[in-house]
Amino acid sequence: MKHALIIGGTGMLSQFTTRMAVAGDHVSVVARNSEKMERLEAGLANADMLTKLYVNYENSEELREKIRTTVKHNGPIDIVIAWIHTSAPEALQIVIDEVAKPENSVRIFQVLGSRGTPESQRRSLNLPQQIQYRSVVLGKVENEDGFRWLTDEEISEGVWEAMVNDRSASVIGKQ
Repeated sequence: MKHALIIGGTGMLSQFTTRMAVAGDHVSVVARNSEKMERLEAGLANADMLTKLYVNYENSEELREKIRTTVKHNGPIDIVIAWIHTSAPEALQIVIDEVAKPENSVRIFQVLGSRGTPESQRRSLNLPQQIQYRSVVLGKVENEDGFRWLTDEEISEGVWEAMVNDRSASVIGKQ
């Protein structure tokens, strides 16, 4: 069983979060919205596989403490799926610092908006050797009217595919 940390797992990544829990992995979810978290939990047959981390990731110290607590109670984190808004530029580094342990390899999938630049994001991070950084850029889908944004289902499926195939860089849809 793996321990996954998902940031943004009650919104557009809620289907991804559910899929991880159904697969038998323990999922710690960072969320700011209790209503969304309750909906996510209600949809899980195995809600005991979910740890709710109510924290605004813009609060660095509180984020750090919540990650430490979930690691203490649920074991080391093996995978991180992070959809972090640009309003908290230090949040991903805090996550990296807290999950990086010499004895534990961790894959981090950073989900970026359509204007995201994976290489500049990667260069801005201090990545210890045991951290395997991956990027997933959200694009658009072409339709008869031109383009449309991705649905939450398409995003969750694309992130799942990127994780399962362990791609270092993925784009969901077209950039």
